[in-house]
Amino acid sequence: MSQGHRNQISDTNVQSSDAVALKNALQAIVDEFGVDKNDIGKLLQGISAGQKVVDDIQQPKLHKDKELIYDDPSCYIYRRNNTKNKYWYYRHYDKDTRQRYVKSLATTDHTVAVTAARVIYQQVKSKVLQGHKLKNISTPELINLFLKREQLKISDIPKQGITPKVYKTKVITCRYWQWFIDDLKYTKTAIDQIPLSKVRDFGYWLMRLPKISASSNNTPRSPEVVNNCITTIMQMYRDVAVRDGYISSDKVPVIDKLSQKNDGTLKRDILTLEQYDKLWRWMQYKYCKESDIDDRERQKRVIFSKLVGVLSNTGLRSSELLGLKVNDVYPNPLDKDKDTDNMLVRVTPSNSKTGVGRTLVAPIKKRIVAIKEAYAELGMHSSPNDYLFRSTQGRGKVKSFSRETLANRFKQVLQSSGLQDEIDAEGMIINLYSLRHQYISWRIRYGNVPLPLLSRAVGNSVQVLMQKYAHIQVESQADVLTKAQGFLKMSETDLSTNLYNSDDDYNG
Repeated sequence: MSQGHRNQISDTNVQSSDAVALKNALQAIVDEFGVDKNDIGKLLQGISAGQKVVDDIQQPKLHKDKELIYDDPSCYIYRRNNTKNKYWYYRHYDKDTRQRYVKSLATTDHTVAVTAARVIYQQVKSKVLQGHKLKNISTPELINLFLKREQLKISDIPKQGITPKVYKTKVITCRYWQWFIDDLKYTKTAIDQIPLSKVRDFGYWLMRLPKISASSNNTPRSPEVVNNCITTIMQMYRDVAVRDGYISSDKVPVIDKLSQKNDGTLKRDILTLEQYDKLWRWMQYKYCKESDIDDRERQKRVIFSKLVGVLSNTGLRSSELLGLKVNDVYPNPLDKDKDTDNMLVRVTPSNSKTGVGRTLVAPIKKRIVAIKEAYAELGMHSSPNDYLFRSTQGRGKVKSFSRETLANRFKQVLQSSGLQDEIDAEGMIINLYSLRHQYISWRIRYGNVPLPLLSRAVGNSVQVLMQKYAHIQVESQADVLTKAQGFLKMSETDLSTNLYNSDDDYNG
């Protein structure tokens, strides 16, 4: 027999002996005191209760000098036994929600403590009645809750959540807000205790905050960026703090937004016809044909130059371009001219910023052919489900280019071509996204494309196009707007001067 088995038997014997001893002891009690067997359970309960009293005497409770507030057993003030200070504390427990609220009153004076407790009592009761949480949270806790929920919304499909880029922007915005609260010395303060008047100037504070990005060039933040940050902060308070019952809606910070000029002009600069022609010729005859580069770099330059051409002729957003698959660009089956350079470009809902798919047409066939040939030279043959613009890092990769990679190469091209000096001299900002605005502007100015048709092609509403490009439409339609004005000259009516010379003339 093993030692373990012998020990098990031994333990069983001990337990049996203990059970026999307990049975004999209980029987002795019954015989000695005449206790009924049915009362044995009550006797044991009494012993347990007595022991608890003894324990309480030997180990004093944490709370002493307890005093009810408004005779409500759910809340009272007390002092603590485990601290040297003699501060009074307030305690409130709601049995329905099982929420507990404890707060130091920071006073040793009994009268002051009672007065403060009664004020808190009314506030807490109001919170309970309104369904709010009794527990207060600080700004860092609020930010943590908000970002956890926003992270759950991340989706690759637009309008079905938020993109990783949008989430990153929210993280940065929350970081700014935390820094702002830290500057105000309210880091550990409950959000409902921060004076609203102290946070209304967050926008102006953010405008003065230096940028930390290496690519910022010390340029100030735009009012639009700052206002977007403010919107995110107020969303955080509404969607988390209010909806989860930490504060009431009147406690949401009201932050002053910065004024934004909206004169109907383009927000982004675009290249002139001459500048774009210079850029295209330089890429075609210089950039892609330099003698001191290897074949691999040459093909990469060919791909990039054709990419710039595709962007300029489609008006696609750079993210939409990089999301294109090979089979998203195809000939129009209704096109009778087989030699046409036009191709249909399909932007799927999952690849569209708006979440709405669309199809456009553009003269890019030769560019697409050149792109496929360049990839083939790199040993990367194009399958229908491959990205049209794939990373050239290594062979056989099917990963799309990153926007950062393309943005950096575009900067290099502008500098090497000499265009960057012209751009800087004119105070312009040109990047890959500028090519989209260039396409829209030129389609209106030189192509006279109707805005409803153009809006479907570029994935913007007619209202947005009217707001941003209306002045270009006026320029392109000058002959229409001035048509038939010649007869006014016959009557010697001059619309270049005021019809009335003074307010008196106008008034009668």
